[in-house]
Amino acid sequence: IKNGFEYFLRQNNDGKVTKNKAGYLANSISKGWGERNEEQKKADRKSEISAEIKKKKELYEKHYYQTIVLGDKELELLEKDLERLYKEVGHPRWKDVWKLG
Repeated sequence: IKNGFEYFLRQNNDGKVTKNKAGYLANSISKGWGERNEEQKKADRKSEISAEIKKKKELYEKHYYQTIVLGDKELELLEKDLERLYKEVGHPRWKDVWKLG
């Protein structure tokens, strides 16, 4: 029920439900719309990780090119976060995947 309701809310907020909202809601709940299988959940997580990696890489790049300077602790935490994220998506070392300069 929760998945169906959340699906309805997402669709409604995106402006995709224009007519018969009650019927759309009833169908989304009764037909299990919005339920995510494991493959879809993995794809969602990979997208979340990609967005987080992009944000952290931009920060790292700014430090590398000295447009901002991070402290030693901040830089260490940033590198650990990138390492963790890349491991989660199956890369052994983030620096092997992403080179600067």
